[in-house]
Amino acid sequence: MPSGALADDDFDEQEWLRYVTYLQASLVTADTEEFLAGQRVWFESNRTRLVAKFDEIVMSEGGTPNPLNNPYVTYQDRTGYGSIFAQQIFSPILERSLRAASQLRFSLQQPVVLVNAPNVDPSPSGLPSTDKHILFIGQGTSSFCNYWSKIFAATIDAIAKIPEAERNDAALILAVRGAPIIAPAIELLLRYVRSDSVLGFGELKHDPRLDAYRLELCNSMETFIVGHELGHFLLHERYPETNGVPPGKTLKEMELHCDALGFAICGAVGNAEGDETSVHLIGPLLLFYALHLCDDIGHMVLERPPSTSETHPSNRERMHQLFSFADMVAPGGHLWGPLEEALSYASVLGSQVRLALFRASTGREPEDEEIAERLWPSR
Repeated sequence: MPSGALADDDFDEQEWLRYVTYLQASLVTADTEEFLAGQRVWFESNRTRLVAKFDEIVMSEGGTPNPLNNPYVTYQDRTGYGSIFAQQIFSPILERSLRAASQLRFSLQQPVVLVNAPNVDPSPSGLPSTDKHILFIGQGTSSFCNYWSKIFAATIDAIAKIPEAERNDAALILAVRGAPIIAPAIELLLRYVRSDSVLGFGELKHDPRLDAYRLELCNSMETFIVGHELGHFLLHERYPETNGVPPGKTLKEMELHCDALGFAICGAVGNAEGDETSVHLIGPLLLFYALHLCDDIGHMVLERPPSTSETHPSNRERMHQLFSFADMVAPGGHLWGPLEEALSYASVLGSQVRLALFRASTGREPEDEEIAERLWPSR
């Protein structure tokens, strides 16, 4: 080999990195460029502290620190658009989801490569191919799930304190009004409807006592999201000539099919991890409800028309699909009951958020049935 020449593997790797860099650059906006630059500076200035913290965790679990196994030591941003935080969050979720897919006999033929999505949008994107599939996912997704899991964990906790025999609508409303939930939920919603993201929202204070359940909710949401994208890759492998659309199906039906695969993967991961929140599909349900509420508040505050799409189902349709899936896989009501309860609690929060915004914008109470229905939509 001539001096300075690249081996085929090295050349392929460099071509791959150039390709990924090009794709990541296409996702960047002016706002995200500034955020990424600030995050790179923060990471490098705190890297030593993060390395030490990771070693402390390893030792607390009876292990021996090894620099080669410390992700904060080994991490390299090879494209200029990477994120150690997205990698740390989504790599284990992807591994667990791929394992669950295999157990469900949804095995993929091609590998899935996790790449940071350097945008602020909560929705990830997948690029299937005949070589390897690319999953673009990042902090736009994780921040949305993290903030809303805090809101819903606090809502559920407030209502759970009511004795079961006393849980009528009035009691639920009083519980939610009495907890510090509505104001931060409104702030979060207004941030989203104005920027289509909650990345960089800042601190949302929460009760540390709820950390375990909040993490379960967040992981359940993120696992479903990854599972949905794996569904797209699976369909593309089966139907490459139609870009993953099964024969006789529409694009919207394909999306709902990927939701069903995401539900199955989420539930399987929950079973493997002993996580009842994922087993009962609470994370996907509350994710849909949060997105549905964002859409509603955008309509109320900015007078945006309701979101409609010929290729993607609405979040209300996705919730309906989730209940249909629950009926199919657990006809005895094993899934339906917990889902209905979680949706009723979320709906209380949603009704009070809508009511507060209605009062703020009109200076009066709702008077007629039409407005009341908007404030408390059917469950």
